Order: sequence, then C-alpha cells, then structure tokens
Amino acid sequence: MSFTAVHAERVLLDATDRVLGFGWSWAAIHRVRPRVPLGCPDCGHGMPAKVPPPPRRLRYFARDLGDKRCNLAEQTIEHHLLKLEIAALLSVAGGHAELEAAGRGWRTDVLATAPDGRRVGWEVQLASITAQKMQQRNARVAADEVVGCWVALGTGERWLAVEPAVGMQPPGPQGGRWLIAAGLWRLVGQTPDPARGLPLACWNQVGGVTLEDFVAWVLAGKVVPRRFTEDPKVSIGGWTALASLDRARTVLADEQAARRRRAADTNMAGARRRRDEGTGSREWKSSAWRRSTAVSSGSCTSEAAGSPRCDWAWRAERA
Repeated sequence: MSFTAVHAERVLLDATDRVLGFGWSWAAIHRVRPRVPLGCPDCGHGMPAKVPPPPRRLRYFARDLGDKRCNLAEQTIEHHLLKLEIAALLSVAGGHAELEAAGRGWRTDVLATAPDGRRVGWEVQLASITAQKMQQRNARVAADEVVGCWVALGTGERWLAVEPAVGMQPPGPQGGRWLIAAGLWRLVGQTPDPARGLPLACWNQVGGVTLEDFVAWVLAGKVVPRRFTEDPKVSIGGWTALASLDRARTVLADEQAARRRRAADTNMAGARRRRDEGTGSREWKSSAWRRSTAVSSGSCTSEAAGSPRCDWAWRAERA
C-alpha cells in the first residue's frame, strides 16, 4: 500500500489530500471504468485507488498482483502511518507537506516546506541502515538545499549519535501522543577535560517533548541539526535549539584556542631544550679547542702543570 501514486501524466497524487494534490476528487479515480492508470512513484507498477470497509475509511493506493519489489513496497503499515502522522502535524503547524517527494537522486517520505521557503526532508527509518548510507542520502538532499531529519522508534539505533535524527516513543495502549525519546539536546555548560586541559561542551538530552511540538519547532527553525563544526572527524547527531548551537560554537572556539596555546607552549619548550643542548655542546667544543691550543703552543708551563687544565693538555701532548 501507499498514500501516493503517479498518474500517467506523471502527476503525483496524494490520497491524504482532499483534492489529491492536483484538483481531482477521489471519485474521479476510485472504482471508475476504464480504470485510471496509476502507478508506484518508485517503480511504476500499477496501483489502483482503494478504500477499506467500515469502520476504517482511510484512502490509499494498493499494488496490483505480481508487483515487482521496490523501496515503497517494503514499507510496513507502521511506516506509512507514521509518515501520515508527521504530514498531518506539519499541516497543523502551518507548513506544506508532500508525501514521497523526489529530487535529484533522492526521495524522502515527507517533504516539509516552511512559510519562509526552508525545506526539511522527513525520513521514517524503521528498518536497519548503516550510518554511511544515511550520510550519502543526507548529502544528496543537502545538494538541493534540503535538511534531512530521520525518525526512528526507540533509542537503540547507533546512528542516532551521528546523524540529525530523533528516536520516538509511540503512544501507549490507552492512547496518547508520540514523544521524543532521544536526539533532542540542550547545552548546559562546559567543563575542563583533565586529560587534555581543554574545555568540553556538556549536553543533556531533553525529554517529554511531543512529536507535535518538535515538528512545529523544526518547521519554525527553532531547533536545528546539532552541527557546530565542519570537521568531518566530528560527527554529532540529534537536534538542538539555536541558542545552544551558538554557545557550542563558542565552546568549540575556546577549545581550539586552548589547543593552539598548548601546541605553541610545547613547540617553545622544545625549541628551548634544543637551544640549551646546543649551547652546552658548543661550550664543551670551545673548551677542548682551547686546551689543545695550549698544548700545541707550549703555553702549558711546568709551574701550572699541576692544574687540571694543563695536566689534561700534558697527557694529550704525549698520547
């Protein structure tokens, strides 16, 4: 099943939209003969319009028999319903939501467009995926100036720590709301690192935030991906408020300044040590040259023969 299908004229229809996103009514495509040619947005396989029997009246597009497998075909009902929930919350928050939107080499579950034109691609990820593949997909949407936001169930996914993602807690058996269980952070200060002597940012996860509030904050730009450095070696996942992001950049600047001071002190100490070692070597060579000169010139007299300097020269002359 899917909530989107492509018309023969390559128009994307959205079953959750009253006018299907194209100005058509549902009656224009549901149970009409001859059948309206509709296909899967990913693979093009036939997908007629369907409505389940009462009490459920959720409109959707089903796949014809003998379908070929594609990414959309692998999505579960839970995946589809969470996409629908996010799209509905985006509409309530004043944004425009487009299901299964596509761009240059990418497709996202829900593409949100804010009133100021900013775009966020929401990706529900319930199946296993590697962080490397997520980074590649993020790079493709970023090339079209789209910010990626990944949504997982629970807190166990490793990529929650390195990608702009949140973990969700579903409503309980008695109902309720979706809650953010992981991935929303607040900067609470900084502390020195005793091992390196550098300041470190201290982050705490924010709990108890509903998915409704989080979607509205993302749409309004109040929370952003927790990326405060362009260093590819630093991978920081999750989302945070703009104020926390600005403070984190200040802490990072302090850390980099402290690192440069430590490097400069280390270089200066090394240069001083090498200079002292070189000075001692030159003094020893100069002293040996003076003693050898005294022997060759005969200036080491018998009266001074008992002195350590001439005694050394006398032995060197007879060696």
